[in-house]
Amino acid sequence: KALEGLLELVNEAGATVEHSIVMPRAIVHAGAHICRAVIGEGAEIGKGAAVGEAGGKIALVGPFAKAADNSVIPGGTVFGREELK
Repeated sequence: KALEGLLELVNEAGATVEHSIVMPRAIVHAGAHICRAVIGEGAEIGKGAAVGEAGGKIALVGPFAKAADNSVIPGGTVFGREELK
């Protein structure tokens, strides 16, 4: 049941998560796509954002970092608490 609750939060309104790890309390908003990434605890991925890429290097989003709506975070990117626009 705990896993079901996590998946419901992660897959909010069409968000997709593939081959990735999403830590507790992270928020993935509607329309976001995450592929080959690690999303830190409490991080927030904005609406329509793209994190990582199939076949690419792993993208790392640090704890409590915030990616703005429609931002693109390519594979191999590492960022912390600053907001990515």
